[in-house]
Amino acid sequence: MAYGQAAHDPQAVLDAARSRLQAMAQNLEKYVCVETINRSYYQRVAPRKAPATPAPPPACAPPPPNDPYQLATTDRVRLEVTVSQGAELHSWPGATRFDERNVDDLIRNGPVSTGSFGAYLNSIFGQPGVAYQYKGEQTANGKTLYEYALSLIHI
Repeated sequence: MAYGQAAHDPQAVLDAARSRLQAMAQNLEKYVCVETINRSYYQRVAPRKAPATPAPPPACAPPPPNDPYQLATTDRVRLEVTVSQGAELHSWPGATRFDERNVDDLIRNGPVSTGSFGAYLNSIFGQPGVAYQYKGEQTANGKTLYEYALSLIHI
């Protein structure tokens, strides 16, 4: 005789997940990682004027790109990242201490993005003022998934 798996209470599933994620978020302050930001810079390419009598293209020539932008240059930025008191701190690799300035102040030129997952994780699962609403259950790759929506409560 086969027994079906008992249905889980969606609130109990959420509470267990929140507990595990809160513990993970608290431990983030014990770690330092290296963040690598690969940056690509593009420039707009002016369309070429066609000659009065166009020459036939070579037999093996690739088709001209339709994209009006062309890769101009690339660079890479590396930073050490840690979480302290719920905020990310950055330093240049090998520096003796972390910089408390915003990453935009540390990297002054070019685009930058941070992996603010740790601080974001803590703000969602570790702080009051977030309400969760159970949206339903689905199965993917043989696993049961519970879907929740969250909203911020203004206190």
